[in-house]
Amino acid sequence: MRASKTKTAAIHAGSAVPHSKAMAISPPIYTASVSYFESAEDLDRSLDGADFVYARNRSQNAELLEEAIGSLERADACAVFSSGMAALKAVLDVQRLSAGDRVVMPFDGYGTTRALYKGLLAARGVELHALALAEPEAAAKIIALRPKFVLAESITNPLISVSDLRALSRSCREVGAAFAVDATFASPILQRPLELGADYSIHSTTKWINGHGDAMGGAVSGNRERIQELKGSRVLSGAVLGPFEAWLTLRGLRTLPIRMKAHCEHADRIARRLAQSPSLERVLHPSLDTHPSHAVACKVLDGGFGGMLAFQLRGVGRAGAFRFLESLKLAKPAPSLGDVATLVMHAARGHGERAKAHPGGTRRGGDRREPGSRFGWPRRSGRHCRRPPRGDSTGGGALNEDGGRRRQGEDREDRGGDRSGADAAGDAQAGAAPEGREGGRDCRGSTCGGDGGQANPGSRSAVPPDCALSGERGSEARPLRAPDPGGGEDGGPHWGRDGSAHRGFRRGVDNLRHAQRGGSRDGR
Repeated sequence: MRASKTKTAAIHAGSAVPHSKAMAISPPIYTASVSYFESAEDLDRSLDGADFVYARNRSQNAELLEEAIGSLERADACAVFSSGMAALKAVLDVQRLSAGDRVVMPFDGYGTTRALYKGLLAARGVELHALALAEPEAAAKIIALRPKFVLAESITNPLISVSDLRALSRSCREVGAAFAVDATFASPILQRPLELGADYSIHSTTKWINGHGDAMGGAVSGNRERIQELKGSRVLSGAVLGPFEAWLTLRGLRTLPIRMKAHCEHADRIARRLAQSPSLERVLHPSLDTHPSHAVACKVLDGGFGGMLAFQLRGVGRAGAFRFLESLKLAKPAPSLGDVATLVMHAARGHGERAKAHPGGTRRGGDRREPGSRFGWPRRSGRHCRRPPRGDSTGGGALNEDGGRRRQGEDREDRGGDRSGADAAGDAQAGAAPEGREGGRDCRGSTCGGDGGQANPGSRSAVPPDCALSGERGSEARPLRAPDPGGGEDGGPHWGRDGSAHRGFRRGVDNLRHAQRGGSRDGR
C-alpha cells in the first residue's frame, strides 16, 4: 500500500504552481503538449479553441510570438508555422485554386518556393507564371494574365531586386487576385506589406526575426478572417511551431529594430567599398544608385535598404570562387542569413543540386540565363532554359549585412530550394555581422566566381533545364511545366544508406542528358 502511494505521489505531486501575483519578465516555456480541466464543460469548450488544451490546436509560446509579430506588422492577426516553407504552403493551400486558374510568382524569387508551388499546382492543373515583378511592366502583365493568386518578394534572392508592391497590389485588386508578399529579406522593420496593399505578409522567422541561427519558423500576418483560416489549416496539417522555437524567436525579435538598423548601415558601407574594387564586375544592393531598383526601394522600404547584398567577381570561375570562400577569416561560408555572424556563399551552390523535386535536373537546378546578361536576365526570349557551358559563366558573391551571411543557400536548407535568378547569374551572397567592420575586412577587394548560380539565402529556384520560362524579359508569359516525376513520394529520389540514392540520382541525370540528345542510357 505504501509502495502504491509512493508511485502515485511521484506522478501527481508538484503538478500545480502555487498561486502568486508575481509576473515573469521573460515568459516561461510551456512544454506541455496537453492540458486537463477540472470541469468537463471547460474541457469541451477548449476543444473548440476557447483555451489551451492540445498544442497542435493552440499553444502559449506560439501565441505570444504571434502577438509580437502581428504588432510589428500592424496586422489584425498572425499565425506562426514550423518553417517559412510551411507558411508559404499554407497560404497557397487556402486559395481554392482549380484547373485552369493562374498563379504568378517572381522568376528570380526563392527557388524552393518555386519548386514547391510547381509541384502543388501541377497536380491541380493550375498554371504557374514566373514574371520579373521588379520590372515596370509587371503590373500590366498581371492584369493581362488575370491570375487568382500572386506571390511577390519584398527583396528577391539573390539578385536583390525590389518590386513596387503598391502597383502590384492595385493590379491584383483590379483582377480579384489574392496578393501575398514574402517579406523575409526586408523584415517588418523595413517594410510592412499589408500597408502597401498585400493580403498576406509572409516571413521565414528563421532569418532576421530570430536573428541568432538557433530556431526555424515561419509566420503569416493579415486580416483576422484570412489568418483564422490559416490556423484551421494548421491544425489539420500539424505544421505547428514548437514552444522552445517560439520562445527563442520571441527573444530574438526583442532586438530586431536595433539589429536591422546595424545590418542596413553595415551592408551599405560594404556595398560602397566593394563597388570601388576593380576585381568586381558588379555589386548589387538597393542603396546604390546604380542598382536598377534603387528608385523603387526608396519608395517601398523604410529605414534602410536591407542587410543582404550580392557581388560578382570579374573573370573568376567556380574553383576561384571556392578558393575565395575558403580564404575568409571572419565571414563564414554557410547557407542562411540574418545571423549574428557574417555569412557568405557561392551562388551556384543552390537548391538545384539537392532538390528532390527535380532528380533529373542539372547540378544547380534553376532557370538558366545567359552568362553576362543583365542581372541574370536572359538576353533573348527562348522557350527552354539552356545550361551554360561549364566554365563559361561569371562569378559572383553576396554579403549579408546582418552580421550573418546572406542566405544564398540558407533558404535552401530552410525552405529547401534554389533561386532561378541567382542560379543563372552566378552571384554569391554574404551576410555581414552587426559589426560591419568584420564583414568589410573580409570582403574588401574580394572576388567570388561561379558558373552561374543564384545567391539565395536558403535556396534558389529549382527549375529543370527543360522548363519553359514565362515572363522573361522580351518574352510573353508562359506557364511553367510540371516537374518530372521522381522515385520518391515527393517526386524525388529514394535516399538509402547503401548509396543507392546517389546512384539513382546520377542515373537520372545521365538519362536526362541522353534523352535531350534523342536517346536514353537505360533504354527506357
